[in-house]
Amino acid sequence: MMLNHSVFFVLYWVVVSLAYAEEQTAADYLGKMRQAMHTLNYQGTVVFMENGVLDAVHYRHAVANGREQEQLISLNSPAREIIREAGTVQCIFKETGEAVVDHRPLNHSFLIDFPQDIARLEQFYQFEIKGMETVAMRRCHRIDILPRDDYRYAWRIWVDKDVFLPLKIELLDLAGKTLEQVVFTDLSLPATIPFISLNDTAEDKVRHIHRATNKAQATWPFILENIPPGFETQFYSENPIHKTSEYSVSHLLLSDGLSSVSVYLDKADDSLGDSQQGLGSVNSVTRILGDKLLVVLGKVPPKTVQFIAEGVVLK
Repeated sequence: MMLNHSVFFVLYWVVVSLAYAEEQTAADYLGKMRQAMHTLNYQGTVVFMENGVLDAVHYRHAVANGREQEQLISLNSPAREIIREAGTVQCIFKETGEAVVDHRPLNHSFLIDFPQDIARLEQFYQFEIKGMETVAMRRCHRIDILPRDDYRYAWRIWVDKDVFLPLKIELLDLAGKTLEQVVFTDLSLPATIPFISLNDTAEDKVRHIHRATNKAQATWPFILENIPPGFETQFYSENPIHKTSEYSVSHLLLSDGLSSVSVYLDKADDSLGDSQQGLGSVNSVTRILGDKLLVVLGKVPPKTVQFIAEGVVLK
């Protein structure tokens, strides 16, 4: 029996659609997720879980003409508002009216940082699609991001199947235990979201940190001899301890695109010695190098911070 043209046309597009769906890789979904995070207006209630503590906030992401702004408003005490825009993060404490402004040459999302070069990331992580699940009453693709070595942790991301936003994010240790979690409990996508002014706080109640500009490697007071595969320098700065102080603390940030490690060099403290500590997802190593105090910390396995710290040599 011959199929008529209309039935054949419908069957053809069903086959094409199925084939297209099968061709979508985990990297494809993550690429669409990154684009959606930067180009959509969206807001909702987000719950952050870290070190066994839950923190619920109202989250807003506004975008217009290439300008982006993120805002977190706490729903529990202590009352605070955090705004990120163009490498500046401002935290306003509602009860005191005071604010802390962190200046960095990077734009890091409050939800998850994801690099543009996903192909490079695949050199150090394996991406896997683990089926469909529901988050905030929306269907999502679950993507597992598994490290190819033991210098970094694993991630799970639930990507909305329609708008490709990350609605749930988990950071897992090398044994598969959840260390941190970020979850939307509801989501809306308004056509526009108003931007918040960053200059409403009186200057005498504002404390600025990390105002120093990025400095060239030749000016660093130390050399890194041990850098885990995939980690690259993001920025280096020197920041005064106090406004009137001539002494600065050195800060170097390394990242592989997902995981990051900070290296700090300060004056030695007689009360501190060599040590290694861990709290939840954050591990740190402290070393005394002559008259300097070295601190290496990040959301990475203990092996990673230990490896980096052992390779720091003063110039």
